[in-house]
Amino acid sequence: EKAMQTAFAENRIQKKYWAIVRGHTTDYQEIDYPLKKENGTLQEAFTAYKTLNRAELDVPLGAHPSSRYSLVEARPTTGRMHQLRKHFSHIFHPIIGDRTHGCNKQNRMFKEKWQMETMLLHAAEISFQHPTFDKKITIKAPLQKEFLNVMKIMNWQNELD
Repeated sequence: EKAMQTAFAENRIQKKYWAIVRGHTTDYQEIDYPLKKENGTLQEAFTAYKTLNRAELDVPLGAHPSSRYSLVEARPTTGRMHQLRKHFSHIFHPIIGDRTHGCNKQNRMFKEKWQMETMLLHAAEISFQHPTFDKKITIKAPLQKEFLNVMKIMNWQNELD
């Protein structure tokens, strides 16, 4: 247990997330944006992401005649609370379904149009060196039904193999 806590503290754990965000993201970006703890002190926070796919739906929203989305793979180096949610909101590409840091108009539209209220952020994979056996361990999690349904709506097939 102590060895794993140390590995997390030293950023030796590799984490991979998938998210569906508002707007068309750049192909690759590094977000180096400190986040505030509850007591107000700033903590270093770093996330790199790459865009796996983009979609534009013929669904008007607000002043926009269509709605744009991106499927991203995010790899946070640090592990701050709500880091990915805050980072994507900071670059104006909030995660769909995020009620705290997201876009209320988008969330409402997803609920009304597709009965979807789930946040589209998925902890896909975690990898680390086993502290005793010195073997790389990788744990993968299957996608939830709602995430798969939205991928179908966006016409994204086999993007996450």
